[in-house]
Amino acid sequence: MSRKVSKSYDTKLKNNSTQVEFNNREIDIKNHPDLISVSEYVKNKFYFATLAPGLDKPRQNLDVHFFTIDNELIYRNFYNDFGPLNLSCLYKYCWLVNNKRRNRKYFDRKIVHYTLDDDENKRSNAAYLISAYAMMYLGINPHDTYQILVKGNSRPFKPFQDASIGNSHYHIRLQDCLNGLFRAITFGFLNFGDFNLDEYDKYEKLKYGDLNWIVPDKFIAFIGPSTEPGRPYHQPEAYINYFLNNNVAAVVRLNRPCYDSKRFTRYGIAHVEMFLPDGSTPSKKILNQFLKLAETTAGPIAVHCKAGLGRTGCLIAAYLIKHYKMTAKEAIAWTRICRPGSVIGHQQSWLEKMQSELWLNGQQYRQQNYGDSDYFPHHKYGIYSVARMNDKKHDDLSSVSDESSTKKHKKNSDKKSILESLSDKLLEKNLEKETNHGNGLLGIFHKMRSPRDPTSTNKSRTIDYPKKIPPHCFISDRVKPSHDASLNLTQGDYLNKIKSNKK
Repeated sequence: MSRKVSKSYDTKLKNNSTQVEFNNREIDIKNHPDLISVSEYVKNKFYFATLAPGLDKPRQNLDVHFFTIDNELIYRNFYNDFGPLNLSCLYKYCWLVNNKRRNRKYFDRKIVHYTLDDDENKRSNAAYLISAYAMMYLGINPHDTYQILVKGNSRPFKPFQDASIGNSHYHIRLQDCLNGLFRAITFGFLNFGDFNLDEYDKYEKLKYGDLNWIVPDKFIAFIGPSTEPGRPYHQPEAYINYFLNNNVAAVVRLNRPCYDSKRFTRYGIAHVEMFLPDGSTPSKKILNQFLKLAETTAGPIAVHCKAGLGRTGCLIAAYLIKHYKMTAKEAIAWTRICRPGSVIGHQQSWLEKMQSELWLNGQQYRQQNYGDSDYFPHHKYGIYSVARMNDKKHDDLSSVSDESSTKKHKKNSDKKSILESLSDKLLEKNLEKETNHGNGLLGIFHKMRSPRDPTSTNKSRTIDYPKKIPPHCFISDRVKPSHDASLNLTQGDYLNKIKSNKK
């Protein structure tokens, strides 16, 4: 008696057979049945693709390795802003792709970064990551890497929106982000071969200070400190160790006072007031004052408003436009890549309006100071440089050693005259014990902290400050907020409330 086979079982066998055949045959990625848009970055090797509608992953093939980062590298939005992804995400993506391209398991396979069709925000961020990678590691210029992308995609990529409440018409394009990143790398702002990811990831968190480097050895943007009770901000003392370790010369406050400036100046850090109403743009007077301060200050400047995003980002972007001839949108893009949410609403229009004037002022400044209007500074170390901190520790060590040797020499000279007058060998023996005790490299090494300790406080100034900041200084949460605290909330307050809820 013959055995009947169910229709569903027969269909399953047929589908499995088709899948086996699909798995075993060589696939032309550009004609893959599950992909609707394909961009080729390395011929027959590395691709970016969008999945066909309704699919959550492509069918696998022995000849192809598919991967996605849509749910792994995520933008933490304030409102309807969604990108570009920050430096940490870009670094992790570049590491991931380089690891795949070097992995023997994938030597004979095509590598395809795919993104879903139904999320325009994630699609734009995925496109940004692979385009930035192609620019940084494949040697493709920003214009060409963008052209490769759009050539393989019939649908345009959604432009990135600012962190305004609700829908906003203030956008920057993917091309702006690539251009801004390219110029930053050209000037030495960023070098992923010398980048401390742990430092970036740690200090961007509200818990550890909510601060970001924007320009090497020049600008840190950070949330406004406060000693007012009930606010989820840091007290000024929470920043002292980091600022002194990085030779911060001045703090600029753009918002209303929420702490006594002496809490910075007592440690030798200058403090400058440049008040701007929350959400506003700088007056010419404030702009010129800020640029003058930056141009005449030897050392980094830490800038804050309330959230350290709008007013702070606006002035730092103006500096980028003047001194590195970035366009307004390139400056905004780079600032946001470092510190997401920077420059909000009409501050973008103000920067675009000021662009030509700032370019002209920058040209005149370079001609006057360098004798060449086309001269642009190149930084030896990028932001979050490991090598810079290692060199700094070496310099600090050498400085302490030289100072110790000088004191030792002076002490020897003084004692020598005594020896000559007394001619006493016993005194000479005692002197040898005195001058060798606690001096030299061995003693210095014992006094120094481990170079692995990110909170190391190797002194580069003759200033007395606490070796360790008391824990209560990090978050001012000892007093509950008053019931009417929300009556005077500004844009910065709302942004900071969102920050405090982020994981």
